[in-house]
Amino acid sequence: MSLNVEKIIQKEQMTTSENQSGNLNWKKALSDVVGPELDQVISLRNWATFSQKLKNLCPETEWYFIREEDKYSNDKELISLTWDWINKVVANPAWPFPEKITCSIEEKRSERFIRFAIMSSEGVIPFVSPTQNLCVAPWKKDQAHGWKVFTLQKSQIKKSGEA
Repeated sequence: MSLNVEKIIQKEQMTTSENQSGNLNWKKALSDVVGPELDQVISLRNWATFSQKLKNLCPETEWYFIREEDKYSNDKELISLTWDWINKVVANPAWPFPEKITCSIEEKRSERFIRFAIMSSEGVIPFVSPTQNLCVAPWKKDQAHGWKVFTLQKSQIKKSGEA
């Protein structure tokens, strides 16, 4: 019986020493297994973290999260800027405390954006000035309304400067 314990200890020591030596790179190992889908994993992880933060920010609201999965991109900047903006919106005294909000990340004509939508009967999501690299546009369809949030690309900034 002492022989089995010794084998287990040696195996644990080998695993520990391999990890401590720095030879194990989990990002490389993951990218070897996942391949080009690593960006998909990172993108989904960013979206999941954002979704959880929103649920914690407004626990009185029932959140519905929708994500178009046809194309993956790294939405880290968009999500980060949107998070900063939505924090200011919820802190605004005009925040209507809606029962339900639909939050979706979509792509239209190679433009990624996040849409916040509530039913018109629940009030109006207040407007708060976004940061310099973020654009917030009003959105309305049938009985729902809200905001469409997207980052400004360099080409958009150049075009708006020439107008």
